[in-house]
Amino acid sequence: MVRFDIVALRGILQSTHCFDAKQEVLIREEGKHADAELLLLAERIEAAKAVVDSLQQQIVIAEKFASLCALASSPSSVHQVPFELLAKIFTMATFGDFLPLQRQKAQENGVSTVIHRPFKAY
Repeated sequence: MVRFDIVALRGILQSTHCFDAKQEVLIREEGKHADAELLLLAERIEAAKAVVDSLQQQIVIAEKFASLCALASSPSSVHQVPFELLAKIFTMATFGDFLPLQRQKAQENGVSTVIHRPFKAY
């Protein structure tokens, strides 16, 4: 089977040459072959897109997992601080004189800095 390349086919189309029956058959076969190749390439593109989509989903999952691992293994992670210490920090920040600079600025701006102590149940 003789295969035409694009340059040869363009040369034939630009000439005033008439095709003989054999050349017409060959050109039609080449056209059918090109159509089949286009379908095959389109199928391969769709398969490649599916692979890319799957890989993108895997990247998202891996990023989330890596982020969780980094958070869990971080030395500054809040869950590694004892609860009692977190409670003291929260109490000091909420009710104590923990932020004197902000308190001073608030007083300069005329904002009340009254501290409401928590109710202690005995």
